Amino acid sequence: MASRTEWVLGIVIFAAVFSAILIVFTQANPGPEKFKFEATEGGVVFQSNEKQPSEFLTALKDHNEFVIVISSSSVSEDISARGNTMIMFQSILTANKKKAIALIRNFAKGSLASCNTNYGLAQLNEQIDPKACNELLDSNRAFVFIEASNAELKQPRVFLEKNSIFLKASKDSEMQDAGFLVLKTMYSDSEGIVKLINDFLKNSKSK
Repeated sequence: MASRTEWVLGIVIFAAVFSAILIVFTQANPGPEKFKFEATEGGVVFQSNEKQPSEFLTALKDHNEFVIVISSSSVSEDISARGNTMIMFQSILTANKKKAIALIRNFAKGSLASCNTNYGLAQLNEQIDPKACNELLDSNRAFVFIEASNAELKQPRVFLEKNSIFLKASKDSEMQDAGFLVLKTMYSDSEGIVKLINDFLKNSKSK
């Protein structure tokens, strides 16, 4: 019959082996990322590690300049849906007397090749080199990053960090809804501005 010492030693060895397996399994299969602050509104998940999402957005709206960023992995990539979200941000920010700078980053073979920007001017579309592009990103402005769609996401997500908003969704069509919720939180007149724009476009088409 095994002694008590052998029995205890067996338990210790089993526990050590089990712990090692558990660590390896956890590293290979990490669970969902945890955030200090999380809220869900209209099917969109807002996440931050700094403060409550509503507080974060309320503070961010006081910035005078915003850079709205889209990244394109190739010339042939269709960014029109994300472009509509960019236009919505530009329209509402401009209506609230903010400078809204559009920035499209063009990548080739995984490296930044060039960027297109309007420098906050409605009629301008200027191509700039990577250095000038990075200078726009390396500033004290506020940023909105409209990311490419990710089919693995179950719900649209808005991640808030430092002076930046990151919009993520499984489909580009969901991106605009997430962006509109962000804007409504920041500026109470957002819905009215969108209605005015839509009415103007309808009237223009009818003429």
